[in-house]
This record gives sequence, structure tokens and C-alpha cells, in this order.
Amino acid sequence: MRLLLFLFLSIAGFVSFAQQKQFEQYIGWSGHFVSLQTFQNKTTACVVVLRADSVKAFLMEGDGHYKEIFTVERSLGENYLGGFIKNDGVCLFMDNGSNAGIRCWAYNRTEKKVTENQIPFAIKNSKLINRLSSDNYFFYFTYNKKSIEFVIYKFSSANQCDTIRYADNSGLWEAVTNDKIFFRELNIERADMEGECKIETAEPRNKIYVRNDTLLLIVNNTAGYTNVYSFDIASGNTDQRIIPHVSAHDYPIPVVYNSFLLKDKLYFCSASKEALNLQVLNFYTGKILNEFYANRDAEISFINTNIAAEGMKLTNDAVIPKGKTKKLLGQMAKGNVVIVAQPLDKDTLVAITIASFREIQQAGSWSMGPGGSMGMYTGGSTWTQTSRFKTILNSNSYQHVPGIIPPLINERMDDYIKDTRVSDDGQKLYALNGSYYFLFYDKKEKTLNAVKFDQ
Repeated sequence: MRLLLFLFLSIAGFVSFAQQKQFEQYIGWSGHFVSLQTFQNKTTACVVVLRADSVKAFLMEGDGHYKEIFTVERSLGENYLGGFIKNDGVCLFMDNGSNAGIRCWAYNRTEKKVTENQIPFAIKNSKLINRLSSDNYFFYFTYNKKSIEFVIYKFSSANQCDTIRYADNSGLWEAVTNDKIFFRELNIERADMEGECKIETAEPRNKIYVRNDTLLLIVNNTAGYTNVYSFDIASGNTDQRIIPHVSAHDYPIPVVYNSFLLKDKLYFCSASKEALNLQVLNFYTGKILNEFYANRDAEISFINTNIAAEGMKLTNDAVIPKGKTKKLLGQMAKGNVVIVAQPLDKDTLVAITIASFREIQQAGSWSMGPGGSMGMYTGGSTWTQTSRFKTILNSNSYQHVPGIIPPLINERMDDYIKDTRVSDDGQKLYALNGSYYFLFYDKKEKTLNAVKFDQ
């Protein structure tokens, strides 16, 4: 079976994947500030095209058919917030610019009519954690420091906002923030996205995921444990549980650790200067399905590529030079370990990226002026340092699969637009009915494009 998978991967690395142009619509907008946003449910996606003074919304049905549903004016300084598709309606929320409240554009799919709704809204005594769109709601996830509780403001229609409160009895706020001199800095990222999550996004040990109507907050702030906080947005209930990362092996105590959730599997990685450990767990039961171990003085047995520094290309090297494992572990121990998981195909294969991450800060300095007077202060700088490798796991047997890694979806997207003028804000990826849909705005041709990639 492993030989068959190896042959499959080797061949797949050299063939072109199926792709099909689904949609090309002339928009006619010029300039550098055209951006794309999306939100969706299980069967339909809404594509939002924005420029400084206008908003266009397109609806994409499950059969791959696109159609424009409305174009509206955008107020000066008005920002996109999110939206949802529910029953027979589409709701798109904007922050109303310098005006108070929120503006919602609601499209009725039966009547083919769009209406504007002004919603009085203000967050008082609360710190915004994130704005999120789910299958049925758009909501603000906040923390009220005065009442010591998490507060979710849930929008379930074009003019209704409900407030759900969760008391912070376990000191969660301290776990997901870093103590600064005058304030606490939030350290949470949303990591559930289509395609490969960036290392910088996955680096924080606290991550938000949305599963249907449940908000999951996953916290890795204690060695050997993952804390899971579930916020049921529909019912208003909350739950907390702990996943222990015990092992049958006598591993060195890790100094860095991190996790990544993909579907119903939790991928957990920990490291010290002595060893690297990767675990695959059932997210709901906490059962360890498989684990992998690498000693500092040995090659990493569960690896499919070389170990590449930032800016270097990952290659499908079969042999890693001696000393690379030790160097990688040293980089992790000085900073952090990062793990990212993404599907390689529809059913059985998962690509795992494991990386070191270190933020380096250079302090500023004062230069003396004439006669020893105070001169000019030169500000410091901050940059990141990363090294990474990739591995393939079978998501059914949880075993390592050797072989060549074919181009992942992000690489296929980049290759498709390599000769096209597309900004980072002018492209989006989403998945529907088992296929990827890549959207991009061609600034030269002034067109919105959608390309279907098979998984």
C-alpha cells in the first residue's frame, strides 16, 4: 500500500492538475485598492469586490454558476466586516465609516431585491478579539475587562443583534494575552482557512476556529496539554476540556509546543534542544492516533523535503545533511515551534509543515549632537527568522507516507497568476462541494476571475 501511495505521489508531482475557468466578469475598476472578501455556507458562497466608493456582491451556487446580485455605494472610510447566507437571504455588514452603528446590505434571493439597514451598535468596555462569519451568523467576539467575561454580539438577521455572555472563571484572558508595560496584548489568530495557513498566522499558541455554529478557542499555554474552549453561538452554552499529550516514550520535557486543528484531527508538535515530537490526535476524544519522534543527533525519519530557511525553496530531498536536525531544534528552542496542516487530496493525505519561528528585535540608539548635546534617536527594528520542512501523513492510517509532494493549492494558485497583475488583497480562495475556487482581480484587464481547482 505504501508503495502504491509513493508511486501516486511521484507521478502526481509531474502532471498538471485539473483546472477550469468558471467565470470572468468585466468590472472596469482601476487603481491599486480593489480587494476581495468571501463568506459562505455549505452550498453557496458570496464574493465581495470592494473599492473606495463601491461594493459589488456576487453569488456562487454549488453548481459553479456565478451571478452579480447587487452594487451599492461605499461611504468614505467604510470598512468591510463580514456576512452570512441564511435561508433565502444574504447579509453583508459594513462599519458605516465615521457614522455610528453598522450598515447591513440585505439581499432577498426570491424577490431579487437589496435593502439597506442601519443597526445601532457600539462595543462598550470591551476589547475586540475578532470578527467572524459562520454558516448562519456574523458575530463579534470580545472580552469585557470590567465584568471579567467574554461577550459575543451575534447578528442573525439584517436588523437583529443578540448578546451572549460567558463568565471568565478560569483566567482565560491572562492565558491568551501577553503582559506589556501598560496593557495586555492579545495573542490569538484565526487559523481555519482554505489553502496553506501562513507560518506567521499559525505561530501564536492560541487559535480561533469556527465549526458551524460553534466557536472553538484552542490554547497551548501549558507544556503537555491543550485547552479547548467551546462557545455554542446558537444555544449560548460554553464548555471547557483539556487534551493531555501523554506519551508511552520517555521524551525530553518540551520547551516549545503548538497545535493545529484540521477537520476532526488535532496535530500537536513540541520540541526542545534534544528532540522533536509530532502527535496526531482525535480532537473530540483526545486519543493519540500516532506520534513521531526525532532526536537531535539523528535524521528526521518522517520528512518528505529538505529543511529550508525563510526565502529558500522546499525541495524533495531524500537525505537531510547531518547536523540539520540539531540546528533546527536549537532555533525552535530559542523561539517557537509552528505546525500547519492542510489536505493534499479529498480523502486520505494531509501535508504537514513544521517550522521554527523566532522574532528578533534590535534596540534603537541615541546619537550625540554637537558639544555632547542630545542628538537623534534611531529606532530599532524587528524581523522574523524561520526554517521549515514538510511531511505527508495518511489521514486514515495516520502513518507517514514517503514520496514527492505534488504542488499544493497555494503553489498552483501562484503559478496560475504568475503573468497576471494581481495584488495580495485582490485574491481569495474558498472550497465548495469538494473543489477549490480561486478568485482574483486582474488589474490590467479589470476583470474578476474564478478558477476551479480539483483537489
